[in-house]
Amino acid sequence: MKKNIYQVVLSLTFMVACSIPSAFSQQPPYLTKIEAIIDSIAEAEDLPALSVGIIFHEEEPIYINRGYFDRSEKKEVNEHSRYQIASLSKMFAGIVAHQLVIDGKISLSQPITDFFPVSLSDKTKKKFEGVTF
Repeated sequence: MKKNIYQVVLSLTFMVACSIPSAFSQQPPYLTKIEAIIDSIAEAEDLPALSVGIIFHEEEPIYINRGYFDRSEKKEVNEHSRYQIASLSKMFAGIVAHQLVIDGKISLSQPITDFFPVSLSDKTKKKFEGVTF
């Protein structure tokens, strides 16, 4: 009797699991090609770690992570890993600033001290007097 119950439960579980769409079973067709490109770049450049996030329309993000933060300890990267972006941060700041200028939210002639926290001393603010965005 117990064996029959287990078989029924196992069969029902299997049928339900097969009928529920899975994110893995609906993998976009382009994903395999993108993963192959990422893998070849990571190998060719001997990158210790690489993470890519893909958002297609309004679907859930897809994360592709390769490598380790620490190769000796084999600590794998994931979608929450943080990377240092070095001088690239200047480019991102420039793009954001340009968009704010286009949107009319800031002006390039606006004093930089307008963006300083109120808690800065007058001496510090005076150092930047005349510097515009």
